[in-house]
Amino acid sequence: MQLPSRWLAHTPMTEPAALESQIKNLPSDVASLNRVVQGLLVHAEWLAAYGLEPLSFDSPRPTLPVHERLGALVACDGPALEAARPPARRAVGTCRDFALALCSFLRANSVPARLSCASSLAPSCRRCPKTIPAICPRLG
Repeated sequence: MQLPSRWLAHTPMTEPAALESQIKNLPSDVASLNRVVQGLLVHAEWLAAYGLEPLSFDSPRPTLPVHERLGALVACDGPALEAARPPARRAVGTCRDFALALCSFLRANSVPARLSCASSLAPSCRRCPKTIPAICPRLG
């Protein structure tokens, strides 16, 4: 059995780098962190639903480490991670980007978290498997 502490350490994809101090100032509960992530990213498959022209965004594009994806957003749109942006000013991502950001935020707040992929669970997302952060249930 793997210990939950195994999922405290950042990987190259979840490493927040220069953003870590800002992340540590965010709320620490999952629901609040999820709202922060949703205010930073917009899913590539939902651009049209927000009235945005999908062709005007760089998509498809590779999954980037959290510090690159959010660092670029902060560099061009201001430093506050907790400030929800309108969809047109969010970074475009996929399920993986949402999950990586939440996992990074949880780990930065000392909550063990990892990603789990299950493509059969995501019929509404054509481009990527459903990727969800898994949180250690023993820690509440």
